[in-house]
Amino acid sequence: MSERLSVHIGEHAEDSVEIVIDIKLPGESYRGYFISLEEWKIGNAVPAD
Repeated sequence: MSERLSVHIGEHAEDSVEIVIDIKLPGESYRGYFISLEEWKIGNAVPAD
């Protein structure tokens, strides 16, 4: 994982929290993932395009 981590608070809805991370996969470059939290549990994890 890269040293960068972003947290989006209230971007999609007033009570929304989304974590954005970059992960280096074997044989590939870094790939970003958007992870939304719902009631402090992972609700959805989507790879960035």
